[in-house]
Order: sequence, then structure tokens, then C-alpha cells
Amino acid sequence: MKIPPERLRALGYATGFTLITYSSIPLFLMWGESLWMRLASLILIFFAIYLLAIIFYGKPIRSESYSPYRESLVHLLALMSIATMLVMIPFLIFNGIKIDPQEIYLTAKPGFVETWNIYIPLYAILYWGIGGALVAYFYHSVTFELFKIGGRWAGILATTSLFALNYNLPLISHYWNWWDIISYGFLFAYSYSLKRNPMALMTVYLLYEVPLWWCILAPFGGFALIIYFLGRTLISLIALTIFLWNSLRRYYTKISRNI
Repeated sequence: MKIPPERLRALGYATGFTLITYSSIPLFLMWGESLWMRLASLILIFFAIYLLAIIFYGKPIRSESYSPYRESLVHLLALMSIATMLVMIPFLIFNGIKIDPQEIYLTAKPGFVETWNIYIPLYAILYWGIGGALVAYFYHSVTFELFKIGGRWAGILATTSLFALNYNLPLISHYWNWWDIISYGFLFAYSYSLKRNPMALMTVYLLYEVPLWWCILAPFGGFALIIYFLGRTLISLIALTIFLWNSLRRYYTKISRNI
């Protein structure tokens, strides 16, 4: 049976993507703990996947979007808020509310940063900015657009699978971060399938990446990170409120038109 060219392009992109990410392991091992060499490795990966996307997809960073940025951002933040509550409420019920600024400070610290320096915030913005673009455009946008030939849910499942197999390199590291897979993987894919705005994905990724905010807020201590978490929660809850209000308004508008 002949495989349609569209499916071959999709499979070729997913295969090439996985080969590029796992072949980058020697770079990280060779350059050791150097932060700038780690950033250089990520830039090389970015451009390699960018070229791969051009080959199999065409223009990987498109300017047009199906939904406005604000609408897409509210939608994804609402989903993240619901997911966070589903995880945190049972945790708080069984473990209680324990706020230890020092523990939060140490937990948020990225493993590859030994000590904070004045250049760390700039480094973090560059490093996670590139990482956010990878997640938004190459893990999600390009993958979904290639695999949607099999239907919307085929695109969602393919995108989530690609993310799960490559983010954190779990087949080698054995580190399966299920929160990342559910949030940055499935919820991002689901939201993109409806709104098709990768900039919204990138924004939420940067907002939720705790190590990025440690690099920016570390000089101010654990209390600054507590304020960050509270601010992030407030933003997400406001987005959820806006999303529910708009959904109810559309529902009642539809009902009124049918009366």
C-alpha cells in the first residue's frame, strides 16, 4: 500500500527530530558544565531542527494565526490553571500547606547552574527563550500541522508523543516528568489544535518555567519565588475566569438565538 506523501513528510520530520535531539547528547557531555557551551549546543539543535522543518514543512515560523494572541493565551492559561488545581488540591489535602522559602529556593534552582552571577538572568532569558521557541514552533506547531492529515486528534497525539519522547531525553536519562508531558505536551497540543497560535504557547511556557524565574529572582531569595508563584497563580485564575465568562456568554447568546 502506497503511503501518501503528506504522511511520509510527517514521519520524516518526527524521525529526524528525534535523531537530532538524541544525537546532541555527546555535545553536552563533551562541553561539560559550561553554561555558554550548553547554550551553544541548544542553538545548534535549534538551527538543525529549523532546517529539518524547512525540508519537511516549508516555512516553520509562520506569522498568521487562527485565533488572536489574547484569546489563545487565555485559553491555554485556563487549561493550565485547571490542571494545576487538579494536582495541587489533593496534594494540599494530604500534605497540608507548608511554605518554606529556603526549600522553594533550592527546589527551583536549575541543576546545571552552580551559583548565581550577574550574567545569569541574561543567560536564562536566552536559554529558555530559545527553548520556548523550540517547544512552541517545532514540538507543537510544525508537528501538528504535519500530522493533522489524520485528523485533529491524530495531530494532538502525535505532538504529545513527540514531546514525551524527546523533552528531557527520557529514553537515555530515564527522567519522565509527567507534569511536563501533561502540561507542555498534551495541554499545549490541545490548545494549539483549537487556537493555532504558537506565540501563546511560548508565553505560557516562559511563565511556567520555574528555573527561568529562579535565575531572575535568586538574588531576592525564596520569598521572591513565593511571590512569583502567587502571581502566576493569580494570572492563571484571572484567565480561567475570563475563559468561563466568555464561554457562558457564547452559550447564552446561542440559546437566545434559537428561542
